[in-house]
Amino acid sequence: MFFTKTTTTLTLLDETFTKPTEVDATNRNATPVTTVTIPYIKGTSETISRILQPYNIRVAHKPTTTLRHLLTKVKDRDEPNNRQGAVYKIKFSDCQASYIGETGRNLNTKLTEHKRATRNGDANNHIAAHHQLTNHNINWDSAHCLTYSTNYFERLILESCTLTCLRHLSFKTARFSC
Repeated sequence: MFFTKTTTTLTLLDETFTKPTEVDATNRNATPVTTVTIPYIKGTSETISRILQPYNIRVAHKPTTTLRHLLTKVKDRDEPNNRQGAVYKIKFSDCQASYIGETGRNLNTKLTEHKRATRNGDANNHIAAHHQLTNHNINWDSAHCLTYSTNYFERLILESCTLTCLRHLSFKTARFSC
């Protein structure tokens, strides 16, 4: 559980497991029986400790980052072609045209669809249509992600900006014509 500076004392006390305090036979002061472990935040943690002291609640501080957290990786990083939500570019071998597209799925899946559409001569696929009209070869190995976004509208804007930038740099794109 992480605390912010806006966490109230009452919330903290409500979430704390409380036990009755025990009184020692040798001294009459109640010893703290309940212990709360919270992440250490400079300034805030000391205040929380002082507030809980009258309630006989001991506070143990733990670091927010540990060596284990810094040195271990639970998951491997995704390969660029396996990440979801890509804006990508595919070049043609026989001309300067390139195709800019976007997909919410991973790039490998979309490339497989483009290859199938090209093989089947699908006129609804821009890459397949360019290949049919010009007989230009597609350089499938040149396919790479330009940027990523899981948000559909953000991907559309990124795709549009990429197309606009390429047009201003005098590149031809197969998205509309060769």
